[in-house]
Parts: sequence; C-alpha cells; structure tokens
Amino acid sequence: MQITFDERITDYDISGGSLSFKYGADEGAIAGAVTINDISIGRYVQPEEYDFEIAPSFEDPDRCAVYHYTGDSPEMIVPSYVYYGNQYREVIEIFTSGFESHPIETAILPDTIASLGDRVFTDCQELTSVSFGDDSQFESIPHSAFNSCSQLTSINIPNSVTTIGESAFSTCYSLPSIDIPVNVTLIGPSAFDSCDALETINFAGTMEQFANITKEQGWASGIPAEVVHCTDGD
Repeated sequence: MQITFDERITDYDISGGSLSFKYGADEGAIAGAVTINDISIGRYVQPEEYDFEIAPSFEDPDRCAVYHYTGDSPEMIVPSYVYYGNQYREVIEIFTSGFESHPIETAILPDTIASLGDRVFTDCQELTSVSFGDDSQFESIPHSAFNSCSQLTSINIPNSVTTIGESAFSTCYSLPSIDIPVNVTLIGPSAFDSCDALETINFAGTMEQFANITKEQGWASGIPAEVVHCTDGD
C-alpha cells in the first residue's frame, strides 16, 4: 500500500483545516489535502476515475462545475472535489442541462453544490431518487430542473432552498409526496403541474407561513393533493 500526500490544496478548509481518515487499524488527521493511491477518502476522486465533464464554475472560476455524466452505473454520485488544473477544487455547480435526458436511476449530490442550472435533470425518464446533502446551501430549484422525470418517487429539498422555480417538477407523474422547506418564499408557475400521484404536500412551517409564500399561476394544477400539511394543521 502506497499513500502519497499532495499539499497543493492547502487553500481549502476541510473539517477545520484537516481531513480525518481511517484505514485498517490506523487513524489520524492529515493537514490540507491528499492524493491517495489504492484507497479513496470521502468523495475525492482521482482524475482517471472521473465520470463527468469538468469545467471552471461560472459562479467562481477557482472552483468547478460538472456536467455530462459518462459513467455506466445507474447510480450517479457527484464528488465534492475534483482534481483540475493541477489542484483539487471544490465542485459547486452543475451546468444548465447538465444531465438532461440521461438514463440514470439515482442521483446523489454533495453539500458543496451551490448552484444548479436550468433543466439540470429534465427528461431523465429512469430517474427514481435524488438525494441532496443535508448541509447543502443552494437556494433555488431552477426552471424545469426535474421536468418530465416521470419515474421520480423520492427527493429531499434542502432547507437552504428559498425558490422552487417554474415547472421545476412538472409532469413528475410518479411523485407521491413532497416536503417543502420552511425557508421557501416563492413557488413558480406550474412548479408541480400534472404531478398525477402527488397526494401529500408537507410544509415545514406554520399555516400562516405557507400562506405568505408567493405561489404563481398553476403551481399545483392537476394534482390530487387537496391540502398542505403544516406544523400547526392543514
């Protein structure tokens, strides 16, 4: 077993400046960042293992965006960091139409994601589950993000989200329920249009808070849910 340390990413703050790891009976902390041969730590991915196209982020060119999944696995796991331009860089963005019409079944996205492009998962007909990191900080489910994901049955919307965009979940025919975070202030037109199986809408706030959300035309048209379940009633 060979472990090679690479200090070229000391600019990043990872768990207070160190990356804890465990291999076999050995445990310790590594300052900065590492390149590790033969084992993987967290969601660091070595260059030869990438299943994505990688580019500088529009939000911050010192960090990265991913798009165009090229892997064979139906479970797509987006890494937190990638090795790009001779250093590790945080993955903070998925480009517009990044995975549109791809036959993935499961998508797992890290806490580092700060921006999703429009139509990021549009028409992913095989997609059944989307999991965002519990500490995600992005604020918008963008326009048509999951439009026509007809097999989608499970998704967690992070608490950081304030906007659910136009047609974000339109024609997600199999989606049975949705949990809307308390910080949401805007639900765009046709956001849940024609979600034929959507019988349960839960809101993580009070009825008064839900009433204060701006809801644009047709946000819930054609769905079977008749009430929204809030923390203090329906």
